[in-house]
Amino acid sequence: MFSMQKRLGVARRHLQGLEALGARSDNQQLRMIVDFCQERCRLIVPKADGKFVGENSLRKKFCGDHTTNNIIWVYVFDPDDLRVLPHNCIDSLDLKDNRGLASYFHPNRFLVMRELPGCSSFFSGLLMAHEGFHAIKHAEQSAPFADYDLHEFEAHDFEFDILTEIGSLLYQSLLDQRVRQIEQELVGRSIAEAQKFSEFRYPLQLNEVWGRYTNPAEANSRKWQLHLHACFTLIKRLNVSKSEMAKIATRCWK
Repeated sequence: MFSMQKRLGVARRHLQGLEALGARSDNQQLRMIVDFCQERCRLIVPKADGKFVGENSLRKKFCGDHTTNNIIWVYVFDPDDLRVLPHNCIDSLDLKDNRGLASYFHPNRFLVMRELPGCSSFFSGLLMAHEGFHAIKHAEQSAPFADYDLHEFEAHDFEFDILTEIGSLLYQSLLDQRVRQIEQELVGRSIAEAQKFSEFRYPLQLNEVWGRYTNPAEANSRKWQLHLHACFTLIKRLNVSKSEMAKIATRCWK
């Protein structure tokens, strides 16, 4: 199992990615998420008996209080943890899903992160921004979200606002290009039928905006970000309610 120090290092690198992303953007929601994570994120580590123990805060700004529900427990998952964690914990945190790079679970306020060797600071920050959006929105209200699809739609839309801002004209041109490709692929069919990747290749010009990476799997995730942003662009042109947009978007990313 990962040592506490290794988990702490991974968690802090993810937070640093979020902070670096926040430094590039004037998005007020993003700045609130950066502050929120700096003040509330504390590492939690599983022991050999399968029980979790709260460890270090991720930043000196931490002001969490064990007597309240304002702490976000950051859990850096190691596949070896599956040998000691109880089945109900594994299932509730969906730890066997290797596709999930990061997830936020509100009932226990767990932000599950994975070690991503070679992951760029940009992509790490974007993951934290998305999950931080979920965490801060849940913290703002006591009742569960009535429309989960809409909540997820808004989290992705928030990401895309950031990508548009920091990407400037180069990113916009690549986005417009992907939108045109999808329109040609659909030929009048529903946007929900868009093939996720088709013949679409990751445009290397994005490295000028997002920085370079060394993990090959990140190219796939970056490509997915651009593709989904293009799908959202087309969905938002439809004359339907935001709730209906969210339902269509859900069919695109599943």
